[in-house]
Amino acid sequence: MLHAPSSLAYRFIWLNHRLILLFFIALTSTTPATALDLERAPYLQQPTSSSIIIRWRTDSNVQGVVRYGDTATNLSQSVTSSTSTTEHSVQINGLSANTRYYYSVGTDSQTLAGASADYFFTTAPATNTSLTTKLWILGDSGTNNNNARDVRDAYLTYLSNNSKADMLLMLGDNAYDDGTDTQYQSAMFDMYPTVLRNTPVWATIGNHDGQSADSATESGAYYDIFTFPRAAEVGGTASGTEAYYSFDYNNIHFISLDSHETDRSTNGAMATWLTQDLADTTQQWIIAFWHHPPYSKGSHDSDSSDEEQTTEMRNNFLPILEEAGVDLVLSGHSHSYERSKFIDGHYGNSSSLQDSMILNAGDGNSTGDGAYTKQATKTPHKGTVYVVAGSSGQLGPGTLDHPVMYKSLRNLGSMIIDIKDNRLDAFFLRENGSIPDTFSIVKSGTTPDNPTPDNPTTNISFQNDNLPNTNYNGTSDAYIAQANTNNNQGSATDLLLDGDDGNGNDLASLIRWEIANFVPTGVTIESASVTFDVFNSSGSSYEIYALKRAWNESQVTWNQADDNNNWQSAGAEGTNDRDTQVLGTVNANNTGSLTINFNTAGLAVVQQWLNDPSSNYGIIIANSSSSDGADFYSSEFSTVTSRPKLSLRYRNTTNPPTTDNEPPTIPANLRETGVTSNSVSLSWNASTDNVAVQSYRVYRDSTAITTITNTSYTDNNLTANTAYTYTVDAIDTSNNASAQSSPITVNTTTPSTQDTGTAKFQNGNLPDSSYNGTNDAYIAQADPDNNQGNASDLLLDGDGNGIASLIRWEIANALPSGAIIDSASITVQVFNTSGASYEIYALKHTWTDIQTTWNQADNSSNWQSVGAEGDNDRGSQVLGSINANNSGSLAITFNAAGVTAIQQWIDNPSSNYGIIIANASHGDGVGFYSSEFDTLSSRPMLSLDYHTN
Repeated sequence: MLHAPSSLAYRFIWLNHRLILLFFIALTSTTPATALDLERAPYLQQPTSSSIIIRWRTDSNVQGVVRYGDTATNLSQSVTSSTSTTEHSVQINGLSANTRYYYSVGTDSQTLAGASADYFFTTAPATNTSLTTKLWILGDSGTNNNNARDVRDAYLTYLSNNSKADMLLMLGDNAYDDGTDTQYQSAMFDMYPTVLRNTPVWATIGNHDGQSADSATESGAYYDIFTFPRAAEVGGTASGTEAYYSFDYNNIHFISLDSHETDRSTNGAMATWLTQDLADTTQQWIIAFWHHPPYSKGSHDSDSSDEEQTTEMRNNFLPILEEAGVDLVLSGHSHSYERSKFIDGHYGNSSSLQDSMILNAGDGNSTGDGAYTKQATKTPHKGTVYVVAGSSGQLGPGTLDHPVMYKSLRNLGSMIIDIKDNRLDAFFLRENGSIPDTFSIVKSGTTPDNPTPDNPTTNISFQNDNLPNTNYNGTSDAYIAQANTNNNQGSATDLLLDGDDGNGNDLASLIRWEIANFVPTGVTIESASVTFDVFNSSGSSYEIYALKRAWNESQVTWNQADDNNNWQSAGAEGTNDRDTQVLGTVNANNTGSLTINFNTAGLAVVQQWLNDPSSNYGIIIANSSSSDGADFYSSEFSTVTSRPKLSLRYRNTTNPPTTDNEPPTIPANLRETGVTSNSVSLSWNASTDNVAVQSYRVYRDSTAITTITNTSYTDNNLTANTAYTYTVDAIDTSNNASAQSSPITVNTTTPSTQDTGTAKFQNGNLPDSSYNGTNDAYIAQADPDNNQGNASDLLLDGDGNGIASLIRWEIANALPSGAIIDSASITVQVFNTSGASYEIYALKHTWTDIQTTWNQADNSSNWQSVGAEGDNDRGSQVLGSINANNSGSLAITFNAAGVTAIQQWIDNPSSNYGIIIANASHGDGVGFYSSEFDTLSSRPMLSLDYHTN
C-alpha cells in the first residue's frame, strides 16, 4: 500500500506519482497488462483411445486450462498446465474410447476458444473395431492461396453430406516457402481453423518445411508446432525422434518417414527402426507416408539423377515395406495427382518395370475392373498402391506418364480414404467437387493380419456405477483425519491427503475395489493403475501401500478400522495395518485426471488379490512428512467418470480361454426420456453378457454417434421440428457387438416463443464499433477536486485516502421490448492486482464523467456526502464483489440484487445512474483500464443475458 502524505499540496503530487508508478508497473510487469489474446487457435495431436493433446498459443505467458465434457454446455472436467507459457500443450488422460468430448481452452478466468458445437474431439476406438476410419489427405498444401482455399472448400462441401475425417494427414511442404512459424500460421492455422479444432493432424516433413527445421536436432518451426510420438505413445515401436515415427488407430498402422534429410541408407537408424516397427505390428492395415514420391512423372521426375531423396526412398525403403505387406504409400512433392496400379517389387527407374511387377493392372474400382485384393494375413509382396497427392495447393509441369500409374491428373485436389474392417476405399476429390479417381483394396476374410493369440490380453476397469458396467458398486473409500480422530468420512465426496495441515495433523485416504468376481481365475496381471480426478493439486508426493486388515467405509476413522476394531497404530500406521512396500507414488502436480501406474510390488499385490480374494483390503495413500495437501474426488462424487478408477490388463497364461464369440443381449426398452427443440434424451435397459458388457453405441439415423458406458444419453445440437430415429447396441469386453435394439423415432419440438439473447456493451467495440455509451471515472480523496474522467485507468483503494470508481453503460435502446435479465456481469482488464475485495453499489445521483470528483457529482451539484457515500448518492445493497487476485481479464458476476438493479434500468431508463465500486476499509489497491484505454477489448464491458416472452 502506498500511503498518502498528509499535506493537501503534496497529496496531488503523491497521487500523480502513484499513477505514474502504476503505469510503469503495468508496462514492465511480466504478467500481461492487456487482454489475453489467442494467437493460434486450438488444434489436436496424438489421439489415443484414452487420451489426446490439445495445443494453442497465447500472446502472453499464462497457465493454460482445457475444460471438457460430454456436451458443449457441460464442460465439467478440466486439466491445467503446470507451467506458464505462450505455447500450450495440454494432455487429457483417462478418457473413454471412441467418445466425443467437447472442450474449451483458456485460463482459470477466461475462455479463449471453444464451448461450442464445433469444438470437440473424438477419442480413438479400441483396436480392430468394425468402425470406419476416415482420412483426409493434403499434399503440398502450404501455398496460402486460392488454390488451397478451393481444395479446402471442396472438402467442407463434401462434409455437408458425409461424416468428417477422423484425422488429417499432411504430406509435407505444409507451409511455403520456408516453413517458418509465420508461414505455418497463414498456410495451415488460418487456412483450416474449423478443421483443426476437431480433427487431429499428423504430418511429415517436406523440403520447404525443412528450410527452417532440422531433423537431427528436432528444432525449428515444424518440430515446434507438432507433437509426434517419439516413444510409441500412440502404439507402434518407439523411434526416439519426431522426424520419423509410427502410430496405431483402430485397425491401421501408420508410418511417417523423413525423406528430406534423415539418413536414408539401408543400415541407417531410420531403416533399422522401420524394419523392427513393421515386425512388431499386428494391425490389419499398414499405411506409410513421406514427402518425396518413389514414382512420379509430375513436376519432379523420379527417374532424374537430381532426385536423390526419391531414388533412395524407392531403392532402400520400398523393399522393407513390401516385405512387411504394406498396403498403401502416400507422398507429395510433385504437384499433381498420380495413382499406381497394384504393384510389387519395382525398385528402379521407370524403364526397369516388368509385367511381373504389376499384380493387377485394372482400375481397382468395385464398379469397374474390381477392387484390388490381397490376403488378410500379413504376407510379403502381395501388392501395394502408391499415390502422389501433391496438388492441394498448386499444379506443376511434367509428362505424367510413369508406367506404374493407372491414373495421372494435373488437377488440384485432396484425397479421402475410408477403411472399415477388411476394406479400404479411396478417392481423389477435386477442387470443383468432382471425383475423377476411385479405387478400393479388399482383403480376403475379415480376420486381422495376425490372428488373436490363444492367450490374449484383456483390459478391465473398476469405477462405481460406470465400469466394468453401470451396475458395479464395488468401490469403498474414505479419508481419515488426525485432527478429528473419531470422525468418519466414508460418505464424503472427496478424498484428502496431507502430512501437515498446518497444525501437525495428517490426512490419509483408503480405497478398495472388489475385483474377484470380474476377472477369471488363473490369469497373470500385466499392468495396473489407478486414476483420480484431482481438484486440489500439490507439490508433494504421497505413497501407496497395501492395507493388511479389514476396514469398514462407513465406520473407519483415524483411530479405528471399524466399530469393533481399532488400528494397531492410529492412522493405520502399524505393521499389522499396512505393508511397508511402496506400490506407487501419487504426484498430483496438476488438477484434472491423474493416472498412477503400480510398480512391480503393486502388480504382485493385485495378483495376490486375485489369487486370494480374502487378502484384498485395498490401499492407503499417505505421507506424514509431506506438507502440501492433495485432494481428489471419491466414489460418492456425483460425476461417475471422476470417481476413483482401478484399471487392469491381464493375460490368461495357465488356462487360455476359448475365443469369446458370444455377443451381449440386445438393449431392451429403448425409450425417450426428454425432448426439446434441439435435444433428445434416451434411456434403455442394461444388456447382459457371458463375460461383461463394456459399452453401448448409440445410432442416429443408422449412423453411430457415440460410444458410452452408461444406459442413458442426451443427443444435443439437433434441428427443431425434425424426426430422428435411434437404435442402440451393446459391446462386450471381447468387442462382440449385439444386434441393434428396436428403433424409436423422436420428433424434436417447436422452439419456444421465448427468445433469448446476450447483449454486450463496450465503447468502440460492442454491440458495434459505433457504441460510445460508457462513462467512467475514478474519484480520489487525496485530491478531492480533481477530475479523472479522461484517465485511461480506473483505481480502487480504501486506506486513509480512499479511491473509488464510477461506471455507467447506456443500455436502454439495445434490448428488445420486454426483455427480462437472467444474468449480468462486467469484465475489466486488471493491471494492478489486490488481495482485498471491493463492492459494487448502484448510484442514485446523476454525475458527469468529465466533471465528477471526490466532492462533486458534476459542476452543478455536490455529492450528499463526499466520495458519493451518502444515502442519496448510492444504494446500500451490494450488487457484486471484485476480487482482483490476478492480472488480466476479470469477470464479475452480479448477484440477484444486481440483476434486479439492471432490470430497473431497462424498465425505467431514467433510473440508470450506473455503479460505484469502493471499500473504505481496504488498503490494497486495484487498477484496471477505463473506457479511454487504447485497446478496445480492454475497456470495461457489461454483459447481459436476457429472454423475452
